[in-house]
Parts: sequence; C-alpha cells; structure tokens
Amino acid sequence: MGYRWWTLSNGWYLLGYDRWLQRGEIVHGLVTRRLQPSLPRWVWPETPDFQDKRSETFRRRLTLLMDLLDISDWGVAYTSQVHGTTVLWNPAPVHSGEDLPEADGLITDRTAFLLGVTVADCIPIWIYDGALSAVGIVHAGWRGTVQGVLEAALAVLEAQGSDLSRVEIVLGPAIQRCCYTVGPDVLEAVDRAYPDWAPYVIEQRASGWFLDLVGLNILQARRRGLRRSQIHPLRLCTACNGAWLFSHRRGDTGRLLAFIGRRPGPWG
Repeated sequence: MGYRWWTLSNGWYLLGYDRWLQRGEIVHGLVTRRLQPSLPRWVWPETPDFQDKRSETFRRRLTLLMDLLDISDWGVAYTSQVHGTTVLWNPAPVHSGEDLPEADGLITDRTAFLLGVTVADCIPIWIYDGALSAVGIVHAGWRGTVQGVLEAALAVLEAQGSDLSRVEIVLGPAIQRCCYTVGPDVLEAVDRAYPDWAPYVIEQRASGWFLDLVGLNILQARRRGLRRSQIHPLRLCTACNGAWLFSHRRGDTGRLLAFIGRRPGPWG
C-alpha cells in the first residue's frame, strides 16, 4: 500500500509515505479533512481546512500544525498556485501579510524549513533527493501537468547538481482515473502535448472520457530518467474518499495541505 495514517493530539488525521516516515529525517504528510470521532472534552477541534492562504485562519492552522509536529521554530514557504510550471529553489520564508509569489513547485536544500501546497483533486507530489539533501513539493493539476510542472521541478534539481537516478517522488491522493471525467479541451491539450501517451492515459467509456492524471505524471518522470522503483503513487482517489479527502469535483470548497521539510541532523 505504501502509505500510513496517523493522528495528532488535536484529532487531525495525517497521511504520509510509510518508508519516509520510518526514516525520521523527512517531515512530510497530507492533512486530511477527517477528525477523530472522539476527543477529550478539553480539546477544541480546529477544522483541518486550508483553503485560503491569505487568511488569518490559514495561518493559525498552519502554526498549530507546526506546533503539533514540534517544528514551530522552522521557516515556512508556500505560494499562490496558478497551475503553471514555475518552481522556486530555496524560496524566501513567508511572513504574515506579505504577497505570495506565484509558483506551483518549491524545492530546498535547507533544513528546518517547511514547504507546502494545497490541493483538492490536483496531485501533491513530494520529492526527495538524498544525495543533494534536498526536498520539494509540487502542485500538479491537469493544466500544470500538460505544461510539465513535474519535469520543471526535476530540471531545477538537475540545475543544482542532482543525479536524478537517486531521486524519489511520491504522488499523493488526487482524483484518479476512475472518476476524472474530462471534456474536449482537456483531451485536445493532452493529445497535443503527448500524442504518444494519450492512448495510455485517456479512456473512453459510455459515460464519457476519463484521464489518468497520476499516470501522465508518472510518464513524465520516466521520461526524465526516473526508474519505476523511484516513483511511488499512493493511488487514493479524492472523489471516492469523501470522508477523508476534499474534492473540488465533488463540490467541496475545502483544501488539503501537503507539506515537506528536513530535520537537522547527521542523516548520511
């Protein structure tokens, strides 16, 4: 299966890649929408919804998350996501009230620095380069995927001296092929950008056309030279799992927060 659920003391359920969680170096996860059904009376449950990055509510919930993860002294960076291919290397930390840069990917080789994206059907893609001591995170919807946002992130790593044969990526929960109906605009964009791959990621059924967004990102990673053993798709569908995950397609307005960072220490 590859993933693991765990809870924080305030009742939030998180999801992460099991092997990275066992290592201890990589702080990462996805804050799901689910709360523990029974909490102590003294716990006032904060809703795990991260939909508006410019709001005080978002900042309060992010601060709470970092407190619960025991990383409250870390820097943090997140962006205004625009479904493009801009990926920032070592972004500046975000401070309350500042304008957010426009980007859909963040990568850093700093320790004690948290990177975050928000999603609700789009794919959060976590990146780890142990040799370069770098981590990253990408927001990949269909527009960003067609434009090659994951490939752009891997190119940023290469520009910093990364050997991509030593990089691992985890593709988190997103709308899957079972539920991702798309129209002619998406079909044309995928076919135009990836004519050789379109037959493998687009499926016609009686109810319409369906896109394998995760599969398309896997193919992009393979084109950049990553082996299948370096790519870990969690294959949880946001549209199918409404109790755990927000889905824009299902009509939810909430957003999930995906995050990653590295702890200081001798992790060689």
